[in-house]
Amino acid sequence: MIHSLRATVTFTTPIKSTALQVDFEPQPGITAVIGRNGTGKSWSVLEVPRYLLFGKKALRGAAADYKTMEARGEFTLSGQRYLIERSAKRERITDTAGTILGVGADAVTAKVVELLGYGLDVFDLANASVQKQTDKLGHLRPAQRKELIDRVVGLADYETIEKACRAEATTLRRDAEALAKVLPKPGEAPVKPADYFDPAVTAVTLRRERRDNVARAALRAEIYRGMPPQRPDVVPPDALEMSRMEREEQERLTTEQERRRLNAILERTKMAPVGEVPEDMLLAAERRSAALRAIENRGPAPRYTREQSEAMWAAHVLADAYQPTDEVECPSCGTSFRPGGVAPPGCDVPKAELREDDHRRLRWANGEEIPIPPGPDLTDAQVKAARATNALATEYRAAEVALAALPAHVDQSEALRAAREAMPIYARYDAALEEHERRAAASKVAEDELARIGEGLSENDLEELEQQLRASEAYDRDLVAYNERFAEFERLTAEIEVLSARAEKFKEGGTALADARATLKAHLAPLWSRVASSLIFDMSAGELTGVVVDDDMEITVDGQRLETLSGAGETVANLALRIALGQVLVANSFPVFLGDEIDSDADEQRRAATKLAISSLGKRLSQIILVSHRQIDIADHVLDLDNTQ
Repeated sequence: MIHSLRATVTFTTPIKSTALQVDFEPQPGITAVIGRNGTGKSWSVLEVPRYLLFGKKALRGAAADYKTMEARGEFTLSGQRYLIERSAKRERITDTAGTILGVGADAVTAKVVELLGYGLDVFDLANASVQKQTDKLGHLRPAQRKELIDRVVGLADYETIEKACRAEATTLRRDAEALAKVLPKPGEAPVKPADYFDPAVTAVTLRRERRDNVARAALRAEIYRGMPPQRPDVVPPDALEMSRMEREEQERLTTEQERRRLNAILERTKMAPVGEVPEDMLLAAERRSAALRAIENRGPAPRYTREQSEAMWAAHVLADAYQPTDEVECPSCGTSFRPGGVAPPGCDVPKAELREDDHRRLRWANGEEIPIPPGPDLTDAQVKAARATNALATEYRAAEVALAALPAHVDQSEALRAAREAMPIYARYDAALEEHERRAAASKVAEDELARIGEGLSENDLEELEQQLRASEAYDRDLVAYNERFAEFERLTAEIEVLSARAEKFKEGGTALADARATLKAHLAPLWSRVASSLIFDMSAGELTGVVVDDDMEITVDGQRLETLSGAGETVANLALRIALGQVLVANSFPVFLGDEIDSDADEQRRAATKLAISSLGKRLSQIILVSHRQIDIADHVLDLDNTQ
């Protein structure tokens, strides 16, 4: 039974995209799914459940067209309810407890086939009828019908498997005979030596004894009989006293170095105090020198006032501006004269001299004389040299003071040298004494350990033990090799027995398959006839009573060949035969029938017969879902896709 169907898909073409979806919970009884063409009726009712149950091979088009399809549905299969989900990302089947029973396309399909007991071929014959294929079974020739039934039931597979079983039996028998020809004999078991010892125990004993002998040799090498070293006859150094002498000697050397530095300064600056000049005299010399430089930079005083200079410059301008025949008045002296490039007498000071006088007037702008302060007449270089001499004199006096303040030190160099020479002597003595004490202590430990472990085995005893070990190991190797050969002999013998037994089983299996094929063929037609007769009686309201299917798949209804029946009778007979074959083959594990426009090309009489047959089937099956573009008045439920899209 189908409890729910939910799916979406988008079909894309170069012209347009079509999106379809279904959210459908079919009820028991007869359900009609109606709607215009293009609303997805066949996809919703027939293609979605077939895809959920059997995967991509159940799709009508190319798998690439359905890459956006996502579907999920709940089904009752063989009495149990399951949820199946399929999409590009996830495919799985779960039970009502949420246990995942299969993941992946192949695993989900395999689980569905296991639960139903059949695959898509049987489903399309027993549970589904697509448009214009309702009468497909009746239109087949008997030979085609027989081939179809053999394929669905698996009779052809029975024959193939039967031949494979017989071929495998022959192969296994030949393999067993080939192994028997090359079966190796294990030979005689090795003889155990009389002085056999467990090699593992003997090897441990031998290793322990050899290890103890090595330890004994090492212990004997540790035994020491040397004398302690002679104490040196020099005074041993005192660390604290040496530290004090080191410190005082360093201070003495530092003082001597400073004394030499200060004496060098005194020697270098001893003449400086003689030529020292007081600083106030140097400052006075600097002030006098600065005044003299200022006077030198100012230059001579101007000869004319600004007004005189400007009047004489104006006379030169008039002399340049007028012709010689003109008579003008000098702006400076008021004298009348004839110009011609020459100013009148008294105003004929050259222009260059007037310009120089303007420059002097700028330098004498404040109009004051620069006083010369008293002081020695020294140049800047002489002042700088005097100051350098004063600095040397100051350095000389500071060196004298520092030299007088230096402390006096006692020379500790000889005592320090003697102590330093004694240090490595006593270091060697102390190391030798420590080594002597260490070796003496190690010697005592070695003697005690040697006494504890005892003498042990001699080399002769060890050689004899070595020979016993080699003999015991050789016996063990021979015994292992013999046991391996014997185990291989037993394994191959058992393999021959298994191959022979399997050959016999495959032979028996081939015979059983041949018998089963004959038995199934003998019972299939009569059983199909009985179930189809019961169905056709109900579906035709008693007008048709008996269906006979013979071994050659010839079908007659009330003595008349199936293909010679009237249109209505043929439709009812075909539906009865299909449903009956499904019940015979699959034991009613999925009592559902899906019909897609099963009467689309039928006349009124055949439509009436189909309606009667479907009404009758509604009493035998849990669900019947019919797709049609017209109203179906026998339906218990109607899903109108025109009102849900």
